[in-house]
Amino acid sequence: MKKHGTRSSAPALERRFGGELPVIDSMGLLIFDPIFAQKNHTTPCCEMFHIIKGRLSLNMGNSRVEAAAGDTLLIPTERTHRDEFDTQEGLEVFMVFFSWKAEDDYFACVNNALLQRIPPAAKAEAGRMFGHLRMDRSIDDDAHRLLVRSRVLTILLFLLQECVRLRRRHGGRERELSGVQRRQSLLLRAKDYLEAHFQEPLTLNGIAGALKVSPFHLSHVFSRESDFSLIAYLTALRMNRAKELLAQGNLNVAETAAAVGYDNSRYFAKVFRQHFGHTPISTVNSTLQPLTRRAKEYPK
Repeated sequence: MKKHGTRSSAPALERRFGGELPVIDSMGLLIFDPIFAQKNHTTPCCEMFHIIKGRLSLNMGNSRVEAAAGDTLLIPTERTHRDEFDTQEGLEVFMVFFSWKAEDDYFACVNNALLQRIPPAAKAEAGRMFGHLRMDRSIDDDAHRLLVRSRVLTILLFLLQECVRLRRRHGGRERELSGVQRRQSLLLRAKDYLEAHFQEPLTLNGIAGALKVSPFHLSHVFSRESDFSLIAYLTALRMNRAKELLAQGNLNVAETAAAVGYDNSRYFAKVFRQHFGHTPISTVNSTLQPLTRRAKEYPK
């Protein structure tokens, strides 16, 4: 299925970005003028620059991106921005000004926040690509101009590829997170239901029906998210409440069993002993005054 998805997405990318090479307006090494750090400005074409020296805080309206040497940033045509940097340290970049018919589609997929998160190895590879561009500036003829346009497209598509990978990984984490949230929600709903109805004669099918899920799914999620089974949780609720009732001394063993959802007092006593290591009568005897123990053990 994954291979099919990859093949089906490739033609769409080719149609959107493979039709025409970018047109290079100018490119080269640039040491930023301090005025760029002080005033908002626009450019009548796209900007792509690779930072060689210094640090930059790129401010574009409501978004701000921090970048350093080795990072690559892009600015769409006519986008108002300000390049804030330490004027004492300076900022040196390799800048490419270009126009491209696929610009709108491209910036729908690529943004500077994503470019900051691409792996260090990918940033290093982009740096090598810009190195080739710097060398290509030494010759100016038709063949090299075409080569330069191709190299710029290669860089743009390489960055696109890395951003697409990041989005896919992020999407997978989001789906996993939503799955965790759904399971946790079901676990909490199940616990709330058990705490409200533990005194009733419950079954797994009945609980699942009340929660509108399958018994298998409910059992699986409960065990996975809480490290113990639903039945074990229900039993613990019942036993803890039974111990409280017995300690209060108002109910005998049979009455206590019925009060916590057991219709068989012998079975209740067996489960109680397995859970606490002693019988219900032992709990009664340990909490009642000596003169009233026998009356509570054997009610009329």
